[in-house]
Amino acid sequence: MTTRPMSAREDEPLLNPNARSYRTRSVIILVALVIVITSVAGGLIGLPFVRLIEDAICQEHYASRPVEGGLFITSDVDEAHCKVDAVQARLAYILAIQEMLDAIAGFTFALPYGLFADRIGRTKVLALSFLGIWLAGCWAGLVVWQRNLFPIWTIWFSTAFQAIGGGPGIPMTMIYTIITDVQVEAERTNTFFYVSVCGMIADLIAPTLAASLMAVSPWLPFTIGISAMAFAMLLTLSIPETYHARTSLTPSPSEGSSNAQTKLYGLLHHLNQILAMFKSRSLCLIFVSFVGEQLILKNSGFAMRYVSKRFSWPLSRFGYFMSARALVGILIYLLILPRISSFLQHRMLFSPLRKDLLLARTMGTILAIGLFLAAGPTLGCVLSGLLLVTIGSSSTTICRSIAAHFVDSRHVASMYTFLNLLNTAGAILASPLLASTFVLGMRWGGDWQGLPYLCLGVLGTISAIALFLIRRGTGEVEEMEDDGEL
Repeated sequence: MTTRPMSAREDEPLLNPNARSYRTRSVIILVALVIVITSVAGGLIGLPFVRLIEDAICQEHYASRPVEGGLFITSDVDEAHCKVDAVQARLAYILAIQEMLDAIAGFTFALPYGLFADRIGRTKVLALSFLGIWLAGCWAGLVVWQRNLFPIWTIWFSTAFQAIGGGPGIPMTMIYTIITDVQVEAERTNTFFYVSVCGMIADLIAPTLAASLMAVSPWLPFTIGISAMAFAMLLTLSIPETYHARTSLTPSPSEGSSNAQTKLYGLLHHLNQILAMFKSRSLCLIFVSFVGEQLILKNSGFAMRYVSKRFSWPLSRFGYFMSARALVGILIYLLILPRISSFLQHRMLFSPLRKDLLLARTMGTILAIGLFLAAGPTLGCVLSGLLLVTIGSSSTTICRSIAAHFVDSRHVASMYTFLNLLNTAGAILASPLLASTFVLGMRWGGDWQGLPYLCLGVLGTISAIALFLIRRGTGEVEEMEDDGEL
């Protein structure tokens, strides 16, 4: 691995500056629109789906057990009766296994689809991933709808559809790769901020909308969300392809390589690029911080169940808090962080890397503090902690930009593929960790119900320390040689 100053992409055609600027804006606008639609769809699906599963488990639980007053339930169960430990423990178990299976599938397919992105293009892989996610959602909805026919645990089979497109981690991998393909280094972090805002705007709208529609029926927002996901999948195909294949990385036909040999060469080359990243101490520290933060941020769905159980909040009420939390996130990403970023770069004359490191360390520290507060004994303390977690979660966005400083532009897709592997590895570890500590905290009772967030707080501290250990003050990139030497 050698170092050299960051330069413009050598494989891109020379474009008129105005034409390139127009192309960049067009790509980013389409990507932002896709993010908004899919995030709204996810918000409309997530909250009611948890309620539908909770209701199904509740129906089974009370089928042979009386509730208060000695009455047996034979139809709908009031949500208040579903907050008992037995129902919540099984709900946590069902969802934890589902999340873990999805993460394992994502980990398995991330590398092949990262390779496909360098072969068939970013947008095609992005569309395939949305297709797999949509089919998985349809299957899970079918299981809950026909719960007399399918046991509730058969929602786990939805994981099989993740083989199409690589699972839920692939979309953001492709989106960050597309943005890195078209955006200049100095503007990349701010663009990441603005793209993140698109998801937060959806988070602002979707939970409140879902909570309102759930008053009619949980099925109403779920059905709208599934339909919106299908539309986003089709819209993805309109995004211009940003990747231009480099023939130097592929054996020429004159070499007599068979199709299988060509694919094997490509896979080995892709693996070699990823392994070569471990020569960089800075990248390794970023990876440590990133996987820790991904473990933490997988708590977003868990937080809903945690607050609902611990403080007997209806799930629909937590939807309104999610909207308030999204509003805070929008203010941070859209107004505060970009202005601080511009001030550091243009007034303080920080290099892009130095500026990103300062922001990441600050946000990482806020994240750790918020996690410990979320383990607190009162509702106000917990909600305040979750708001700080929302603010501090921007460190993961900044880490993606920091990582791009340390690899050559030719290897950005490989680097983001590996970050997706770390993302799914974090999900694999997070699901059983949160479920087991949640059940253990309920068993111990009292303030120990905050045990999951105590554990996450320790992980957040480790992630923040890793960021402080990065000592890289130059604007150089560490370039992985094409000769494959490790």
